[in-house]
Amino acid sequence: MGTNEVLKVHLEKQLDGRTTQKLELGEYNWKNYREIDDVVKRVACALNALGQKKNEKVVIYAETRSEWMVAALACFKCGFPGRIM
Repeated sequence: MGTNEVLKVHLEKQLDGRTTQKLELGEYNWKNYREIDDVVKRVACALNALGQKKNEKVVIYAETRSEWMVAALACFKCGFPGRIM
């Protein structure tokens, strides 16, 4: 899994008055399957320690980023139902 750091955020005003963000990104930081699996297992253990039970619903509200995917994989590993909205 690869992610890259946001170095700068540039705000640009459009002709219609809206403002958009342009991101300046750094190099990718890569993690292998074993590293991701280790993080997923730790998040799954944390969810269980918090009292989350199999087949209970979990809501993940986050931007599209690696942490979202890790949380989703941890939920699948624990048997929490998946539904993306």
